[in-house]
Parts: sequence; structure tokens; C-alpha cells
Amino acid sequence: MKQSLKNLSLVLVFCMMAAFIPLTGGGLTVYADGDFTIEDGVLTKYNGLGGDVVIPDGVTEIGEGAFGLCSGMTSVTIPDSVTRISGSAFAACSSLTSVTIPDSVTCINHYAFSGCTALTTIHLSGSVSFFGSFWASGCPSLTSVQVDESSQYLCSVDGVLYNKDKTRLILYPQGKSATHFSVPSGVKTLYDCCIRECPALQSVTLPDSVTFIGNYVFSRCPSLKSVNIPDRVYVIGTDSFCQNPLLSEVTIPGSMRQISYNAFSDCASLTTVTILVKSTDIKNGAFSNSNVSTVNYVGTRDDWNSSGWKYCFGSNITVNDNYYPLLVTRQPVSQSIVAGRPVTLSVEATGNSLQYQWHFRKKGQTSFSIWNGHTNATETVTPNSTWDGIQLYCRIADASGKTVDSDTVTVSVLSIASHPKNVTVEDEKNATFTVKATGSDLKYQWQYKKGRPRGATGTEEPPLPPPQQPIPHGRECRCAAWSPTAQAIP
Repeated sequence: MKQSLKNLSLVLVFCMMAAFIPLTGGGLTVYADGDFTIEDGVLTKYNGLGGDVVIPDGVTEIGEGAFGLCSGMTSVTIPDSVTRISGSAFAACSSLTSVTIPDSVTCINHYAFSGCTALTTIHLSGSVSFFGSFWASGCPSLTSVQVDESSQYLCSVDGVLYNKDKTRLILYPQGKSATHFSVPSGVKTLYDCCIRECPALQSVTLPDSVTFIGNYVFSRCPSLKSVNIPDRVYVIGTDSFCQNPLLSEVTIPGSMRQISYNAFSDCASLTTVTILVKSTDIKNGAFSNSNVSTVNYVGTRDDWNSSGWKYCFGSNITVNDNYYPLLVTRQPVSQSIVAGRPVTLSVEATGNSLQYQWHFRKKGQTSFSIWNGHTNATETVTPNSTWDGIQLYCRIADASGKTVDSDTVTVSVLSIASHPKNVTVEDEKNATFTVKATGSDLKYQWQYKKGRPRGATGTEEPPLPPPQQPIPHGRECRCAAWSPTAQAIP
């Protein structure tokens, strides 16, 4: 009996040891410790019950679907031996609330954290150079992606993930509560899925720097009503704007080269499309299952009939050809001018049957007033000193009654407010002259007849240094004041 118990104990000990012993065959090394299956450094399967999971040191890759559907896991510690997180590695881990990606990881593949409904924060040490599509989609609680400041490849602003120089927007967390998002100036590329499934967003403003909109970028945003597409965008990716039920109109810029499959499909409220490019590469289903009824088209009817656009929409649509959008193409500029001399204000715009009306606001006023009688794109006036600091803009209206405002500009008037006084001093003693002027960014140069004393430059308040050569008795002096955009005034 004792011998049998001894033999049984030996068997149990051997089995327990075997669970941690590598089994080698055919060049493949498999570790099985009960919770993890690891094949040549790749963690292929998690077999545990969840909770706080610590991945063993030495694992180099978290395999495809390794933790998929592990609803009991609340946290995971990833060792710095891991360099790759494969597709769907943590998909649908519904209790996982936060995750830290070590600096060793360079690749996070498709769907890696998709469907992690409790995930609120992702912390990246910052060496990841590849993010697969949908890598963090279906994470409605995610509000922030944080990046170490020391990262050479990534950065985070207000929880939004960019590459280091902020030319690529990688992820806007779908759990953020803001209703509007302005993409920072300088961003050129919108990465696949980067603003997908964001229920709170109602509008997005894109800067002129954006040139490429990837796949699924704005798809399935149920509250999204408006997104501008800048004039430099040349590609709109697959499903980029699809399934946005409140998006009502869109403008396709003249720079467009390709609109990919189903780009604007299933947008139930999309009724008006403005097209500023005569022809482009349009993939199947670009506007399928949307309700477009009006198309404003920049070309002629012949251009329309020979382009691919006519096949994108149903037959019961109104096409307004030879359409020119209401756009300001050249803004007025702020100026510094000399009182009593003419100044020209100018604005340029495109549109049909344009009308112009300038508005002004004097310094200290809170609201603008109509500048009666000034209804031209270019106005030339001769201001006096009371114009200093006045602000102006031009409101432009087209034949349909739509309006657009130009930039607001400021006119600074350069005038002498206080002239210098005559001075009598003893021989070889300093003389002090003071002048005051109005205007912006003023510069001063003192002069005397038959030449200019070297060293006699300065500002209005402090005494001028003595010139490097004596000024003869009775010599007349003056000061010239000017700004970079105005002529000098003595």
C-alpha cells in the first residue's frame, strides 16, 4: 500500500513538472504551464480564468486571438520581450479596463483591442510604428491614449494619438464626450478608422493641410452632421463616411483623384452633393443607399454626361451644372498707412452674381456696422488719424442668398502725435529730442539737414545718444517714423 502511494506521488510530481517542461519536436518548442501555450516565443493561447494576468518573460509575440473573448481578464502585464501584438490578440476582452504597451512593441495589428468595451485608457511607451485597421475599434469607454514624452515616434494631445510630428492622426478615442473636434493644422493623413464610431461628435473641422482620408475614418458616427473636405484632399478611402445618418451635404474638392468603394454609402440624410472636379476615379457604391436629390456640378452638362458621376446617383436628381461655389479665394490684408494717403482694401471670391458689403468696427467698439456705400470687391479710401485701429471685413453674397465673410483685418494709421521742440544747449553738451507717433510696429530715424548723424537712431521716449560727429550750430533736425507696410512720415 505504501509503495502504491509512493508511486502515485511520483506520478503527480512528474506531471506537475511536465507542465513546465519544454516539449521539443520537429524544430518547434512548446511550453504549457496551464495558463499559457507558448510556441517558439509566440503566446498562442491563454487558458486561464482571467483576473490580473502577467504574461511570462521571454514571450516575443502575442499571437492572433491569444486572449480573444477572455471576459474575465481585468488587467494584463506585457513584458518588454514582446515586440508584436497580433491581430485580435485581446479582442472582446470585455472586462479589461486599461493596458500599458511596453517600448519593445513595434507592431499592433488589426483588431488587436477591438471590442474591449470597458477599456478606458491605453498607455504607449512609444515605439509602435504600425497600427492595423480597427486596432482599437469597438471600445466605447476609451477616452484617452497616453504616450511617454520620450517617444521618438508618437505623441498624444488631449488623449488623441498622433505620430511624433503630428502629420498623421492615428486615433481619436470613441469614448470622448466632445461634440466638435478640430484637427490640428499640419495634419496631412487621417489614418484608417481614426474617428470611427464616435457617438458624441456632431461636427469635425479639417485643416487645409489634410491631403489623404483613409478607410473607415468617419464611418458609423451617429451624431455627425458636418465635415469639411479641404481643397488639397486627393483620396477618400473605402467606407470613409458610410453609415452616418445625419450627414446632409458634402463638397468634393477639385483636388480629388479617387473616391473609394462605399465612401458615402448608407447616409440616409445626404441630399446635396457639390462636386468641384469634372471627373475623377469613382469606385462602386460611392453613394449607394444615400438619398442624394441635388448635385451642384462645376462642369458643363456635356462634362457631366461624359464623366463617371452620372452613374453614382439615381435618375431622379437635379443637376445644377456650371456651378461655382461661394468661396473667398483671396483675403484682404491688414495694413499700416500714413494719414491722408490712400489705402486699398481688396477681396476675391468665386460664385454666381456676387454682391459685396464692407463692415467696420472702430477701436473700442464691440460690434461691427455696415460701411455704407462701400459695395465693391476693391475699395480705395483716404483715411485720417481717427482710423487708427479700425477693423474691417467684407460680407459676400451669391445669387441664392448664401453669404460668406472674409477675414477681419486691421488698419493702423501712422501720424505724428507730438513733434519735437527746439533745443538750446551749450557747446559739446547733449541735446534731447522727443517725438511721439501713432501706428503699429513703429521704427524711428533721426535726421538733420545735409546728412544723417551716425548713431542717432532710437525710439520715441529715451534721449538719443550723441551722434558720432558734432552737429554744427543752428542745424535743423527731425525724426522719420515708419512701419514695415507704410511710407515714412517726418
